[in-house]
Amino acid sequence: MVYHQSSRLAAIGFSSLALLILVLFAGCAERLETETDAQDPIQLAIAIRSWQQGKTEPMVQAMEQLSEATELFFRSPTIESRLVWQSAWISAHDNFLGASILYSPDKFQRIDAWPMEAGFLDSLADYPGSGIVSDGTLEITATSLEEQHQITDASEVALGFHVLEYYAFERDIEDFGSDAPNYQKRQQLVQLVAELLLVDITSFSRAQETESEANQNSYPLLLLKIQRRFQLVFSKFDLLGEHIPPNYGSAQNITTQLDAIAELLHEPVGLNHFLIELDPESTLTFNATLLEAQTLLSSMEQPDGVTSSRLVLLIAFLEQKLGDFVTLLPVEGEI
Repeated sequence: MVYHQSSRLAAIGFSSLALLILVLFAGCAERLETETDAQDPIQLAIAIRSWQQGKTEPMVQAMEQLSEATELFFRSPTIESRLVWQSAWISAHDNFLGASILYSPDKFQRIDAWPMEAGFLDSLADYPGSGIVSDGTLEITATSLEEQHQITDASEVALGFHVLEYYAFERDIEDFGSDAPNYQKRQQLVQLVAELLLVDITSFSRAQETESEANQNSYPLLLLKIQRRFQLVFSKFDLLGEHIPPNYGSAQNITTQLDAIAELLHEPVGLNHFLIELDPESTLTFNATLLEAQTLLSSMEQPDGVTSSRLVLLIAFLEQKLGDFVTLLPVEGEI
Protein backbone atom coordinates (compact mmCIF):
# COMPACT_ATOMS: atom_id res chain seq x y z
CA MET A 1 0.00 0.00 0.00
CA VAL A 2 1.21 3.46 -0.82
CA TYR A 3 -0.21 6.40 1.07
CA HIS A 4 0.40 10.07 0.36
CA GLN A 5 0.22 12.70 3.05
CA SER A 6 -2.89 14.34 1.65
CA SER A 7 -4.82 11.08 1.33
CA ARG A 8 -3.73 10.02 4.81
CA LEU A 9 -5.22 13.11 6.40
CA ALA A 10 -8.35 13.06 4.30
CA ALA A 11 -8.99 9.42 5.12
CA ILE A 12 -9.02 10.03 8.83
CA GLY A 13 -11.85 12.51 8.56
CA PHE A 14 -13.03 15.21 10.90
CA SER A 15 -15.82 13.11 12.40
CA SER A 16 -13.42 10.41 13.52
CA LEU A 17 -11.06 12.98 14.98
CA ALA A 18 -13.89 14.72 16.80
CA LEU A 19 -15.06 11.46 18.32
CA LEU A 20 -11.51 10.62 19.31
CA ILE A 21 -11.07 13.90 21.15
CA LEU A 22 -14.43 13.61 22.91
CA VAL A 23 -13.56 10.16 24.23
CA LEU A 24 -9.98 10.87 25.29
CA PHE A 25 -9.97 14.64 25.89
CA ALA A 26 -10.59 14.58 29.63
CA GLY A 27 -7.87 12.10 30.51
CA CYS A 28 -5.22 13.67 28.32
CA ALA A 29 -6.06 17.20 29.39
CA GLU A 30 -5.88 16.31 33.07
CA ARG A 31 -2.52 14.61 32.61
CA LEU A 32 -1.05 17.54 30.70
CA GLU A 33 -2.27 20.06 33.28
CA THR A 34 -0.61 18.22 36.17
CA GLU A 35 2.87 18.29 34.65
CA THR A 36 5.41 20.89 35.68
CA ASP A 37 7.19 23.44 33.52
CA ALA A 38 9.68 22.50 30.83
CA GLN A 39 13.18 21.67 32.06
CA ASP A 40 16.34 23.61 31.35
CA PRO A 41 18.97 21.99 29.08
CA ILE A 42 20.95 20.47 31.95
CA GLN A 43 17.88 18.94 33.59
CA LEU A 44 16.70 17.70 30.21
CA ALA A 45 20.05 16.07 29.48
CA ILE A 46 19.97 14.28 32.83
CA ALA A 47 16.39 13.13 32.27
CA ILE A 48 17.10 11.79 28.77
CA ARG A 49 20.29 10.07 29.92
CA SER A 50 18.44 8.37 32.75
CA TRP A 51 15.59 7.34 30.45
CA GLN A 52 18.02 5.95 27.87
CA GLN A 53 19.97 4.00 30.47
CA GLY A 54 16.73 2.45 31.68
CA LYS A 55 16.18 1.14 28.14
CA THR A 56 19.74 0.15 27.29
CA GLU A 57 20.53 -2.10 30.24
CA PRO A 58 17.51 -4.41 29.69
CA MET A 59 18.37 -4.49 25.97
CA VAL A 60 21.85 -5.88 26.64
CA GLN A 61 20.50 -8.41 29.14
CA ALA A 62 17.85 -9.60 26.69
CA MET A 63 20.45 -9.94 23.94
CA GLU A 64 22.64 -12.06 26.19
CA GLN A 65 19.63 -14.29 26.86
CA LEU A 66 18.99 -14.59 23.11
CA SER A 67 22.59 -15.66 22.56
CA GLU A 68 22.24 -18.31 25.27
CA ALA A 69 18.91 -19.52 23.86
CA THR A 70 20.46 -19.87 20.40
CA GLU A 71 23.25 -22.03 21.78
CA LEU A 72 20.76 -24.08 23.79
CA PHE A 73 18.73 -24.83 20.68
CA PHE A 74 21.72 -26.10 18.73
CA ARG A 75 22.84 -28.28 21.62
CA SER A 76 19.36 -29.82 21.67
CA PRO A 77 17.15 -28.86 18.70
CA THR A 78 13.73 -29.71 20.14
CA ILE A 79 10.34 -28.05 19.99
CA GLU A 80 10.78 -26.90 23.59
CA SER A 81 14.20 -25.34 23.04
CA ARG A 82 12.94 -23.69 19.89
CA LEU A 83 10.07 -22.06 21.78
CA VAL A 84 12.61 -20.72 24.28
CA TRP A 85 14.67 -19.40 21.36
CA GLN A 86 11.65 -17.72 19.79
CA SER A 87 10.62 -16.11 23.07
CA ALA A 88 14.16 -14.83 23.63
CA TRP A 89 14.24 -13.37 20.12
CA ILE A 90 10.99 -11.46 20.63
CA SER A 91 12.20 -10.09 23.97
CA ALA A 92 15.60 -9.02 22.63
CA HIS A 93 14.18 -7.36 19.53
CA ASP A 94 11.47 -5.65 21.56
CA ASN A 95 14.04 -4.24 23.97
CA PHE A 96 16.22 -3.09 21.10
CA LEU A 97 13.36 -1.16 19.51
CA GLY A 98 12.68 0.66 22.76
CA ALA A 99 16.34 1.47 23.36
CA SER A 100 17.02 2.73 19.83
CA ILE A 101 14.04 5.07 19.55
CA LEU A 102 16.16 8.25 19.51
CA TYR A 103 18.73 7.01 17.01
CA SER A 104 18.79 7.09 13.24
CA PRO A 105 17.92 3.71 11.68
CA ASP A 106 20.96 4.16 9.43
CA LYS A 107 23.06 3.24 12.46
CA PHE A 108 21.49 -0.19 12.68
CA GLN A 109 21.82 -1.72 9.23
CA ARG A 110 23.90 -4.53 10.73
CA ILE A 111 21.43 -5.01 13.58
CA ASP A 112 17.88 -4.57 12.31
CA ALA A 113 17.90 -4.63 8.50
CA TRP A 114 14.44 -5.61 7.22
CA PRO A 115 12.70 -6.69 5.01
CA MET A 116 14.93 -9.53 3.90
CA GLU A 117 14.96 -12.15 1.17
CA ALA A 118 15.13 -15.62 2.71
CA GLY A 119 16.50 -17.11 -0.50
CA PHE A 120 19.62 -14.97 -0.15
CA LEU A 121 20.43 -16.90 3.03
CA ASP A 122 19.37 -20.46 2.42
CA SER A 123 17.66 -22.96 0.17
CA LEU A 124 13.95 -22.69 -0.56
CA ALA A 125 11.53 -25.36 -1.71
CA ASP A 126 11.46 -24.00 -5.26
CA TYR A 127 15.16 -23.06 -5.21
CA PRO A 128 17.04 -25.88 -3.44
CA GLY A 129 20.45 -24.54 -4.42
CA SER A 130 19.94 -20.93 -3.40
CA GLY A 131 21.52 -18.92 -0.64
CA ILE A 132 24.74 -18.48 1.27
CA VAL A 133 24.28 -21.81 3.02
CA SER A 134 24.10 -23.67 -0.30
CA ASP A 135 27.10 -21.90 -1.83
CA GLY A 136 29.98 -24.37 -1.66
CA THR A 137 32.51 -21.67 -2.54
CA LEU A 138 31.60 -19.40 0.38
CA GLU A 139 32.92 -20.08 3.87
CA ILE A 140 30.98 -18.89 6.90
CA THR A 141 33.19 -16.31 8.61
CA ALA A 142 32.59 -12.90 10.14
CA THR A 143 34.32 -11.30 7.18
CA SER A 144 32.31 -13.19 4.57
CA LEU A 145 28.98 -12.39 6.24
CA GLU A 146 29.91 -8.72 6.56
CA GLU A 147 30.85 -8.65 2.88
CA GLN A 148 27.66 -10.42 1.81
CA HIS A 149 25.37 -8.27 3.97
CA GLN A 150 23.32 -6.05 1.63
CA ILE A 151 25.94 -6.61 -1.07
CA THR A 152 23.74 -5.51 -4.00
CA ASP A 153 20.37 -4.79 -2.37
CA ALA A 154 19.08 -3.78 1.06
CA SER A 155 17.00 -6.96 1.27
CA GLU A 156 20.09 -9.18 0.94
CA VAL A 157 20.46 -9.47 4.69
CA ALA A 158 23.18 -11.64 6.24
CA LEU A 159 23.46 -10.05 9.70
CA GLY A 160 21.21 -9.02 12.53
CA PHE A 161 17.96 -9.83 14.24
CA HIS A 162 15.98 -10.85 11.20
CA VAL A 163 18.42 -13.55 10.14
CA LEU A 164 17.88 -15.15 13.54
CA GLU A 165 14.15 -14.53 13.23
CA TYR A 166 14.03 -16.46 9.98
CA TYR A 167 15.75 -19.51 11.42
CA ALA A 168 13.96 -19.39 14.77
CA PHE A 169 10.48 -19.12 13.27
CA GLU A 170 10.45 -20.12 9.61
CA ARG A 171 12.75 -23.07 8.96
CA ASP A 172 11.58 -26.61 9.70
CA ILE A 173 13.23 -28.04 12.78
CA GLU A 174 14.41 -30.94 10.63
CA ASP A 175 16.66 -28.51 8.74
CA PHE A 176 18.88 -28.39 11.82
CA GLY A 177 19.28 -32.16 12.10
CA SER A 178 22.23 -34.18 10.85
CA ASP A 179 20.21 -35.62 7.96
CA ALA A 180 19.52 -32.21 6.42
CA PRO A 181 21.69 -30.94 3.54
CA ASN A 182 24.22 -28.32 4.64
CA TYR A 183 23.09 -28.58 8.26
CA GLN A 184 26.58 -27.87 9.64
CA LYS A 185 26.99 -24.76 7.53
CA ARG A 186 23.50 -23.61 8.50
CA GLN A 187 24.37 -24.03 12.16
CA GLN A 188 27.64 -22.14 11.70
CA LEU A 189 25.83 -19.25 10.05
CA VAL A 190 23.15 -18.92 12.72
CA GLN A 191 25.56 -19.18 15.63
CA LEU A 192 27.95 -16.66 14.10
CA VAL A 193 25.14 -14.22 13.37
CA ALA A 194 24.06 -14.46 17.01
CA GLU A 195 27.63 -13.81 18.19
CA LEU A 196 28.06 -10.80 15.90
CA LEU A 197 24.69 -9.41 16.93
CA LEU A 198 25.66 -9.57 20.60
CA VAL A 199 28.87 -7.70 19.76
CA ASP A 200 26.94 -5.04 17.83
CA ILE A 201 24.37 -4.58 20.59
CA THR A 202 27.11 -4.27 23.20
CA SER A 203 28.94 -1.73 21.03
CA PHE A 204 25.75 0.28 20.61
CA SER A 205 25.24 0.28 24.37
CA ARG A 206 28.75 1.62 25.00
CA ALA A 207 28.50 4.19 22.22
CA GLN A 208 25.18 5.38 23.58
CA GLU A 209 26.72 6.06 26.98
CA THR A 210 29.51 8.11 25.40
CA GLU A 211 27.17 10.02 23.10
CA SER A 212 24.71 10.86 25.86
CA GLU A 213 27.50 12.56 27.81
CA ALA A 214 28.88 14.46 24.82
CA ASN A 215 25.73 15.48 22.95
CA GLN A 216 23.66 18.51 23.76
CA ASN A 217 19.94 17.90 24.22
CA SER A 218 17.07 20.21 23.47
CA TYR A 219 13.34 19.83 23.03
CA PRO A 220 13.48 20.80 19.33
CA LEU A 221 16.11 18.13 18.70
CA LEU A 222 14.06 15.57 20.63
CA LEU A 223 11.02 16.44 18.53
CA LEU A 224 12.97 15.94 15.31
CA LYS A 225 14.20 12.54 16.49
CA ILE A 226 10.69 11.40 17.37
CA GLN A 227 9.36 12.61 14.02
CA ARG A 228 12.05 10.57 12.26
CA ARG A 229 11.05 7.47 14.23
CA PHE A 230 7.39 7.91 13.32
CA GLN A 231 8.36 8.00 9.67
CA LEU A 232 10.15 4.69 10.17
CA VAL A 233 7.23 3.16 12.08
CA PHE A 234 4.86 4.02 9.24
CA SER A 235 7.17 2.68 6.54
CA LYS A 236 7.75 -0.59 8.41
CA PHE A 237 4.06 -1.00 9.23
CA ASP A 238 3.24 -0.59 5.55
CA LEU A 239 5.55 -3.52 4.77
CA LEU A 240 4.10 -6.00 7.26
CA GLY A 241 2.95 -9.20 5.65
CA GLU A 242 4.43 -8.32 2.25
CA HIS A 243 7.78 -10.05 2.66
CA ILE A 244 9.11 -13.41 3.78
CA PRO A 245 9.80 -13.98 6.56
CA PRO A 246 7.07 -12.02 8.35
CA ASN A 247 8.13 -9.78 11.19
CA TYR A 248 7.06 -11.80 14.21
CA GLY A 249 5.54 -9.79 17.03
CA SER A 250 4.86 -6.94 14.60
CA ALA A 251 2.03 -5.49 16.68
CA GLN A 252 4.25 -5.62 19.76
CA ASN A 253 7.06 -3.94 17.81
CA ILE A 254 4.84 -0.96 17.08
CA THR A 255 3.49 -0.94 20.63
CA THR A 256 7.01 -0.80 22.05
CA GLN A 257 7.93 2.19 19.92
CA LEU A 258 4.71 4.08 20.64
CA ASP A 259 5.05 3.39 24.36
CA ALA A 260 8.62 4.69 24.35
CA ILE A 261 7.54 7.86 22.56
CA ALA A 262 4.68 8.32 25.03
CA GLU A 263 7.17 8.07 27.91
CA LEU A 264 9.24 10.87 26.39
CA LEU A 265 6.18 13.10 26.14
CA HIS A 266 5.55 12.93 29.87
CA GLU A 267 7.70 13.28 32.97
CA PRO A 268 10.58 13.21 33.62
CA VAL A 269 11.60 14.17 30.05
CA GLY A 270 8.43 16.15 29.41
CA LEU A 271 8.40 16.90 25.67
CA ASN A 272 4.72 17.81 26.06
CA HIS A 273 5.75 21.05 27.75
CA PHE A 274 7.53 22.19 24.62
CA LEU A 275 4.72 21.02 22.34
CA ILE A 276 2.20 22.98 24.39
CA GLU A 277 4.28 26.10 23.87
CA LEU A 278 4.18 25.46 20.12
CA ASP A 279 0.46 24.62 19.85
CA PRO A 280 -1.65 23.63 22.88
CA GLU A 281 -4.64 22.32 20.91
CA SER A 282 -2.51 20.19 18.60
CA THR A 283 -0.64 18.80 21.61
CA LEU A 284 -3.88 17.58 23.13
CA THR A 285 -5.01 16.07 19.83
CA PHE A 286 -1.64 14.37 19.34
CA ASN A 287 -1.71 12.82 22.81
CA ALA A 288 -5.30 11.61 22.39
CA THR A 289 -4.53 10.03 19.02
CA LEU A 290 -1.42 8.35 20.39
CA LEU A 291 -3.45 6.94 23.25
CA GLU A 292 -6.04 5.56 20.84
CA ALA A 293 -3.32 3.82 18.83
CA GLN A 294 -1.81 2.34 22.00
CA THR A 295 -5.22 1.15 23.18
CA LEU A 296 -6.00 -0.42 19.82
CA LEU A 297 -2.69 -2.28 19.77
CA SER A 298 -3.06 -3.54 23.32
CA SER A 299 -6.31 -5.32 22.43
CA MET A 300 -4.80 -7.70 19.87
CA GLU A 301 -1.88 -9.99 19.16
CA GLN A 302 -1.59 -9.44 15.39
CA PRO A 303 -3.44 -6.78 13.37
CA ASP A 304 -6.31 -7.95 11.18
CA GLY A 305 -7.18 -6.08 7.99
CA VAL A 306 -9.62 -3.63 9.55
CA THR A 307 -7.44 -2.89 12.56
CA SER A 308 -4.35 -2.53 10.40
CA SER A 309 -6.12 0.03 8.24
CA ARG A 310 -7.16 1.99 11.31
CA LEU A 311 -3.64 1.88 12.73
CA VAL A 312 -2.18 3.06 9.44
CA LEU A 313 -4.50 6.08 9.56
CA LEU A 314 -3.67 6.86 13.18
CA ILE A 315 0.08 6.57 12.67
CA ALA A 316 -0.14 8.65 9.49
CA PHE A 317 -2.04 11.32 11.40
CA LEU A 318 0.51 11.31 14.22
CA GLU A 319 3.32 11.60 11.71
CA GLN A 320 1.59 14.55 10.07
CA LYS A 321 1.02 16.31 13.41
CA LEU A 322 4.70 15.92 14.25
CA GLY A 323 5.50 17.49 10.90
CA ASP A 324 3.22 20.39 11.81
CA PHE A 325 5.07 20.84 15.10
CA VAL A 326 8.39 20.83 13.25
CA THR A 327 7.24 23.71 11.04
CA LEU A 328 6.72 25.72 14.24
CA LEU A 329 10.23 25.11 15.56
CA PRO A 330 12.61 27.96 16.34
CA VAL A 331 15.16 28.86 13.69
CA GLU A 332 18.03 26.39 13.32
CA GLY A 333 20.46 28.43 15.36
CA GLU A 334 18.18 28.19 18.38
CA ILE A 335 17.94 24.37 18.37
